[in-house]
Amino acid sequence: LELLVGAFARTVGQRPDWTLVLVGEGPLDRRLRIAAERQGVGASVHVIDRLELDDLAGLMAAGTLFAAPDEGDGSSGTQVMRALATGLPVLVSDRPRLAHLVRDGVEGRIVRSGDPFSWRDALLAAASAPDARARWARAARLRAEERHAWPRVAARLLDLLAELDVPATHAASRSAS
Repeated sequence: LELLVGAFARTVGQRPDWTLVLVGEGPLDRRLRIAAERQGVGASVHVIDRLELDDLAGLMAAGTLFAAPDEGDGSSGTQVMRALATGLPVLVSDRPRLAHLVRDGVEGRIVRSGDPFSWRDALLAAASAPDARARWARAARLRAEERHAWPRVAARLLDLLAELDVPATHAASRSAS
């Protein structure tokens, strides 16, 4: 997230019409606030420690862009899926757990993990292309409905369970013969 704060400070953070909202609690809160102050964007960076799930959905729905610069493989991508569901265009790290959720140039952009210049360029490009963001937003919502809606997830799970059951059924019929 410090990388995102730096990319924001070097791009849209200099504009009065953009703010960066970081949600989550933990040891980075203080460092992120200090990083934003040092880079001159403290007034434009807001760190929200705790947020209820309903409030998070509202915050996402009011957003312009969602960024997930995860540099490790610890992220499950849940927040990215939530962003897609609210119709937010997304910038995600090229880490496997995130990159598979987004088609580059369709729902947003896939950005090189850990590369501050790539994040700077991606933020700048997204900020200066409102038509692209609008296309990405429509595609994001559609992607969420197609791949991540509960009926789709349940159908895929049932298909997987059926596949697992096939060999067991054959084995049981062979032993009965």
